[in-house]
Amino acid sequence: MQAAVRDAQIPVKRAVAPDLVVAPLVGFDRARYRPGNRGGYFNRPLTALTNRPFAVGAAYANSELEPIYPRAHDVTLDVIVTEKS
Repeated sequence: MQAAVRDAQIPVKRAVAPDLVVAPLVGFDRARYRPGNRGGYFNRPLTALTNRPFAVGAAYANSELEPIYPRAHDVTLDVIVTEKS
């Protein structure tokens, strides 16, 4: 009985792949790109997953920018939600 209790206290490590990712945005363009710090810290994990999650950006409508010229590792968001859309 003690072995069962001891084993139950060890956390199980599991990888969890999200179905949905919501990103707060400081800006976006019409092509659904978002500015970042140009290191790919948001984009690279998304592209590394076997099944890419649905990516939603949340922003104010007045934070739309001129075109953002993406790098090779940049990915578009699937949808951007604003208070006007």
